[in-house]
Amino acid sequence: MLKWKLAELGKFQKTPLEVDTTEDLSTSLQTRFEEILAATPFKIKATLTFDDPVWLLDAHVQGTVTVPSTRSLTPVKWPIDQHFTEIYVTDDADAKEFEEDEVVLSFEDEVFDLQKAIEDNIILSLPTQILTPEEAQENLMPKGKDWDVISENDYQKQVETDQGTPNPEFEKLKNLFNEDHQDKG
Repeated sequence: MLKWKLAELGKFQKTPLEVDTTEDLSTSLQTRFEEILAATPFKIKATLTFDDPVWLLDAHVQGTVTVPSTRSLTPVKWPIDQHFTEIYVTDDADAKEFEEDEVVLSFEDEVFDLQKAIEDNIILSLPTQILTPEEAQENLMPKGKDWDVISENDYQKQVETDQGTPNPEFEKLKNLFNEDHQDKG
């Protein structure tokens, strides 16, 4: 378990807490984010250093998650090789010392949960569009009976083409009033 109570961290104020382990996070990741179909064990190297009044986490995580393609739902193995740093404070007053754009976290229930921090960063690192290698290389789009998916570029081209081509039914209506005026005249 990658959790330490704040009281336990006290002994690491002079020397950093170092973690070098491999952990199976698959079940926990799948519970937290249902898009994850599977995950390999993750290699975790982390250092938690006390720099009064804050704790600095420096972590590197490597592993693979399996997620569905955002285009076809085909399972895709997505490698994770991520380095991240986080700042933790024990008191909300200490958080005010940092600039607005810096993310400063507090210890929940006086506990440092490294596993949650790692899982959060794995989930946040997943892109919004994940494609199989074939879909990415060949720009394959799903198709069905009487439907197909087109890219945004193809859609824009189609719209531009449609705007330049007059609708034949409207073209017939253009002369409708001209014929009415000629018949009455």
